[in-house]
Amino acid sequence: MRVGTLKCEVGSRAVLRVCVAVAWLLCSLVAWAAEDDPIASLEGYGAGQDRAHLTAVEDLAHAATSDPKRAADVELRLLSVLQSGASIEAKQFVCRQLRLVGSDSSVLFLGRMLNDPKLGHMARQALEAMPSAAASAALRQALHTTRGDLLVGVINSLGERRESTSVSALTAQLDSRDVAVVQAAISALGKIGGESAFDALRAVAGRFDAALGEGASVSVNLSEGAQRRLDVRYLFDALLACAERLIEKGRADRASDTFARMYRSTPVPRPQRIAALAGLTRVAPDRAVPLILQLLRSPDPASQAAAANLVGQLPPASAAPIVTLLDALPTVQQALVIEAVSGCSDRTLLFALLKASMSSDPAVRSAALRALGHQQGNRQIVQLLVGAASGGGAESAVARESLSQLEGPEVDVDLMAQLDQTSVAMRAEAARGLGVRGVTNAIPRLMKALGDANGPIRFAAIESLGQLGGEQQLQDLLDHLGRSVAAAEQEVAARAALAIARRIAISSPGQARAAAEKVAASTTDGPIQSEAKAILDAIK
Repeated sequence: MRVGTLKCEVGSRAVLRVCVAVAWLLCSLVAWAAEDDPIASLEGYGAGQDRAHLTAVEDLAHAATSDPKRAADVELRLLSVLQSGASIEAKQFVCRQLRLVGSDSSVLFLGRMLNDPKLGHMARQALEAMPSAAASAALRQALHTTRGDLLVGVINSLGERRESTSVSALTAQLDSRDVAVVQAAISALGKIGGESAFDALRAVAGRFDAALGEGASVSVNLSEGAQRRLDVRYLFDALLACAERLIEKGRADRASDTFARMYRSTPVPRPQRIAALAGLTRVAPDRAVPLILQLLRSPDPASQAAAANLVGQLPPASAAPIVTLLDALPTVQQALVIEAVSGCSDRTLLFALLKASMSSDPAVRSAALRALGHQQGNRQIVQLLVGAASGGGAESAVARESLSQLEGPEVDVDLMAQLDQTSVAMRAEAARGLGVRGVTNAIPRLMKALGDANGPIRFAAIESLGQLGGEQQLQDLLDHLGRSVAAAEQEVAARAALAIARRIAISSPGQARAAAEKVAASTTDGPIQSEAKAILDAIK
């Protein structure tokens, strides 16, 4: 008996040692697997620990987005962490990764978490990112089970998904006594848009102004408490957004009617009223014109500026009636309107702009002269020459700039014809304008002007020849430099000659050198001599 008992004890000890060894080996394998698999390691992750494993999991999730099979594998492993005893921080991290690789397989698990105060927001954000009808259904279902901030979050997510299938469920939330829920539902409906959302928002707006809700096909039971505490800016922003989407869907008629009603509605805050008028300006400009004109006449500078900006958004044909009524506006508004249409080229605006360029107010004249530079054709040339010749320093500069910008084949021809004007100042401005515009055909006329009896005309002709001339004109300018008596005219001729010399330095270095040397010898002016020396050094 003792021998048998001894053998049994020895055998039991051997078995125990084997079991211990196997258990140790299994533990080692599990530990090794956890180290090798960053997802498995999440089960032991806690706040404040090394984030190296988290970074590895993020890399896995990002890499899997381009491979459906890998994405499904990563998703299932992440879901196993959600069902484990992992920490809240680990599960929140998993939800963030499911935004990348989550599919219908994740919806059931995430949906169950939407009521969890610590995980609900992360689960909701994961569902929001999934392009899945099941995710939408789970979020809509949560409208009946969540409360407070979690419910507001669910509503926001449905708004971000912009699915028309959620409009009915969101409209039902407008009946809530929680103003935060009502406000979130309003914003979400504004993001989704469409006829039903538009009518729901109009019904809410109708509680503040009956005219805004007329004809709405939806009724809402907005509580008195919610109505009293509601921030109407969000309501009217959402209504504007819905109207814009209706325009995209070919329902500009409904949008324009709402824009007009909103602009006239007292409860609508001023920024939203102006935005509504801007919308009306785009879709029904002729309806907007009288309202813009009325706003222009407001004593409020901010309203005047807003109205002028809207004038600039009108088609030229619609803006023309406002521009023709400039005389009826104070000069400040006149200048604002002209500046608003200054970049627009249309014959319907030309007469009013020409008239404004003769205003007694300098700001109005300058604005009109600037706007004339954007009008095509040559009918404004004379007025621009008048402005350049007789205005003050800034006004002359504006008129000259506009002359240089005029477009059309007839402009240069007409500008050359102005060299025969009786006004010395206007002839000088015409000569100067030809040079700035680069009209080489005008060189013979400018050469003739070198012999004009009037100094301003000669000066302008010399400047333009410096801009347009070539080798032939260079010698004529050097001869004129030698004949000139007045120091000012000599300086202008010297600078013009050097300008040509600089241009021909490569093609005709000898002539350029001779010209620079002659100019340097003819003057004691330091800057001119320095310029001549620079040309000579470049040629060497």
